[in-house]
Amino acid sequence: MSELYFGIEIEIYVSPKGNLKEKILKNNWHNGINSRVKDDKKWNQNLQWLRRGLVEVLIAADVKAGLIVSKDHIQWAIVEETIDPFERYWGVELVSMVLNKPEDLNRELDVIFSTLYKWTNVATLPASCGTHIHVSLSGPGTFLNRPKGFKLDQLKALLKAVALYERPIIQILPTSRKQIQYAVPNFSSTTPHKEMQPLYDQVQKKGWHPLFEYIRKQKNQDNIINLAGNSKSDHTKRYTAWNFSNIGNDRRTLEFRSPPGVVTSEDAKFWAAFTVAFVSGAIYAEEKTWQPEESVKTYYNIPSLQTFIRIGASHLADSQLWNKALLLERKDIWKKQK
Repeated sequence: MSELYFGIEIEIYVSPKGNLKEKILKNNWHNGINSRVKDDKKWNQNLQWLRRGLVEVLIAADVKAGLIVSKDHIQWAIVEETIDPFERYWGVELVSMVLNKPEDLNRELDVIFSTLYKWTNVATLPASCGTHIHVSLSGPGTFLNRPKGFKLDQLKALLKAVALYERPIIQILPTSRKQIQYAVPNFSSTTPHKEMQPLYDQVQKKGWHPLFEYIRKQKNQDNIINLAGNSKSDHTKRYTAWNFSNIGNDRRTLEFRSPPGVVTSEDAKFWAAFTVAFVSGAIYAEEKTWQPEESVKTYYNIPSLQTFIRIGASHLADSQLWNKALLLERKDIWKKQK
């Protein structure tokens, strides 16, 4: 069985409850500052004190946490989030440590969210809030010991999987996340790749062979990154559903940016497990188990995506626990969202 390493980034809006103000923030909190427009300086001071308070209560709950993202990713980081201002709530991003076991995922997220709800009020999230999951073949490295990267054949398989399952993934996303500017689909987007888009659009006439053959012919990693709509050097080109740009830097991760913001540990677990299983299916399962005959002239559907995710989970160590985290019976997610 295989292992993958992953991390999750959770964008969320919170405000401190009275017990957090009284026990942790004390006299540092500016009461009555409910809008950034009212007093930007005090609003930001509250944000910094809120971050410090969250770190303190998480550490007390036996979660390794800090204010900055460490290079080795051995702790959670509570960082500022540049999401849209939201009255009476402050935006933070919870950036996880590197994880690779489903039991660690379960424990960390259960404690994180129970602590959040104990000490803060959590807002209903706007569409601009998302959840991002990074997946890699190994844990973080150093300048002299870089983490293991995806091989070229694996990157080709991943790009083919993104093409095959893009439509059913879009179908299970909330409407607000289907074409959001921060996670545009890699293939069926409003800013298509000039070479790939025609091949993708003609699947119902010519089948999958022309697109897959084009991907197979790519000679290097940079080509795959560019075909996905990303760039190693242009940071602004990372806003695709599946972001390949980190493949070419020291992080060596594939990032899934489409999932909506989450306010429960169960939803966070689902999207993390979904992403890990998706990558596992593409790079570890035999391609004949998940790819159609290339002459097939149809796009894939939600049941096909479910089968693929099950295949991916079955190739991971602790596959039963991964399937439990995936909660494949969740009908609220596994359906076409309007």
